[in-house]
Amino acid sequence: MKRIFFISFLLVVLLIQNISSQTLGDLFTERNGGFSMSMPRGWQPMDVGLKYSAIIGNTENGFTPNFTFVDDIFAGSISEYIDATLSALGLFYSDLIIINRGNFSTGSGLQGEYVLIQGRLGEISVRQKAYVFPNVKGDGNITITSSAPSINGERFDAIFDECVKTFRWTR
Repeated sequence: MKRIFFISFLLVVLLIQNISSQTLGDLFTERNGGFSMSMPRGWQPMDVGLKYSAIIGNTENGFTPNFTFVDDIFAGSISEYIDATLSALGLFYSDLIIINRGNFSTGSGLQGEYVLIQGRLGEISVRQKAYVFPNVKGDGNITITSSAPSINGERFDAIFDECVKTFRWTR
């Protein structure tokens, strides 16, 4: 019985490692921001005119899934930051809905929160999950926003979570 349990356990571990190796790609390191995170396989960093490079996927049906990174000084809690962000987003999005909200932690133990939203920006329907973590100095946050098309966008949820679980401060 122990042998069957051990073999089953080993197969599960190998399967999980195989799944990870099929979805995670290269390590993205943002030297100016002092952080790193694994990218989905086949995605690339790109300068999109923001403070930090974005991570860009392949365009599908007129939408390019992506990760962006924004740091912000904020004196309140992460929950208060998300509340303020949602209020501001309500000015830009039509049909904005909050799908889910909760706590999130990285593999290195960094504790934060997330919010998953969906809405329209003009003619574009988008699904976004924003992960918010405290910055290194403790005087603000970093927000990692993952974006996908609304139609079938939930198929990106698992890979977005898997990538953000690898986020870590490098300094």
